[in-house]
Amino acid sequence: MSVRVNIGCGLCVGRDWINIDGSWNAWLANHRGLAGLLTPIIGRGWKAWPAGVVHGDLSGGRLPLKDATVDILYSAHFVEHLTKEEGQVFFRECLRVLKPGARIRVVVPDLEGAARRYLRDLDACGGRDLRAIGECPGDEFMRQLSVSGPRRRWTKAADWYQVWYDYHRHFWMYDRQSLSVTAERAGFCEILVDVRLSESGIVGLDQVERAGAVGENGEGFALEAVKPREERER
Repeated sequence: MSVRVNIGCGLCVGRDWINIDGSWNAWLANHRGLAGLLTPIIGRGWKAWPAGVVHGDLSGGRLPLKDATVDILYSAHFVEHLTKEEGQVFFRECLRVLKPGARIRVVVPDLEGAARRYLRDLDACGGRDLRAIGECPGDEFMRQLSVSGPRRRWTKAADWYQVWYDYHRHFWMYDRQSLSVTAERAGFCEILVDVRLSESGIVGLDQVERAGAVGENGEGFALEAVKPREERER
């Protein structure tokens, strides 16, 4: 039976996948008695999480997996929550844990698509007074980039947690070229982008890829790549 791993799964878990997430809510969902007692302090976010998600330290792009043990590695809307340097570490880690000839699929928000939409919307405004518009094109663009988060109140444990493990803000954004280069530098080959769910040969992908993860206007694009069967010098 093939080993398929879903990294940074969030709430999108597959029954035939090993689903791993770094959020403390993933751990709390497996310890609901304790979580219930701590709810007045930590909040109720953990209640949305299904039990069975493996809690793993994904900080810095590291993966809690052994070398050459994974057949398929999938990750959607996670890499952008790492810095550029951590993203490169993540791809090298993916190469490490995959078996030779195994495949990776990574989905990220589309920086180019978001920027093109912003420019189209801005042009569509023409010379109109933007104060009469409910929301300016730049507002939606900044929301898509998600480069900042809400100010912390420091009254809950969740606020303090975000200081060390911030999986909500985007720390780096990618277009097709930059993500392809990142994968190539890590050592991957047979790199393809814009691989739709229906076009992918990954079995069970529909279990973990949510609707809308890949789409136009900046929603996202998918990259697939293969670990070489023979180690190459990088």
